[in-house]
Amino acid sequence: ARYLQPFRLYLILSVVFFLLGSLLSIHPDVAAPRPGAEGQQLCANVQTDLPGARWLAPGFTATCRSIAADGGRAFAQSMAHNLGRGMFVFLPLLAALMKLLYWRPRRFYLEHLLLLIHNHAFVFLLLSLFMLATHWVSSSAWNSLCTLALIFYLGRYLYRSMKIMYGQSAWLTVLKFGVLGFAYLVGGLIMLVATAVFSAAIL
Repeated sequence: ARYLQPFRLYLILSVVFFLLGSLLSIHPDVAAPRPGAEGQQLCANVQTDLPGARWLAPGFTATCRSIAADGGRAFAQSMAHNLGRGMFVFLPLLAALMKLLYWRPRRFYLEHLLLLIHNHAFVFLLLSLFMLATHWVSSSAWNSLCTLALIFYLGRYLYRSMKIMYGQSAWLTVLKFGVLGFAYLVGGLIMLVATAVFSAAIL
């Protein structure tokens, strides 16, 4: 049977999503703010209290000056670039959690990973369409309606993917969907903070 290779599909749709995010956030008619004396002084006093991370302070200082110079555009582009890398670490960890959630009957680790890859590819596709649908529309009612529809459909789609894939009862799928959602939220925030720190340090 012919099928789309999951890794290739994920890579293509993730590149499209981050590229659209970068392009649609650019406003060429808005001039970049110039760093003033106050901004330069603020950037000169950048410090970090993270244990063992004082070596990152020069990188944070350079990032602060870059943000003051171009309004954060270079930092946003670096974040978008590094988020794609972070997902390659994040998804395998989530697949390990799903192996714990679905330990009976026994399944291969790759099955959980492929489900997550397909689901994230679909999420990237849906979010790309959402950005296109709301970017040129200034109506707050339309944007709110699209946001609610997106949240509802994504929740239903991801729940159905788990139920069909593993064939468990509705209440058990809801319970595991909630556990996975909470782990995704916590792990996603940690990954986002780590990506921001890394992007700031290398900018």
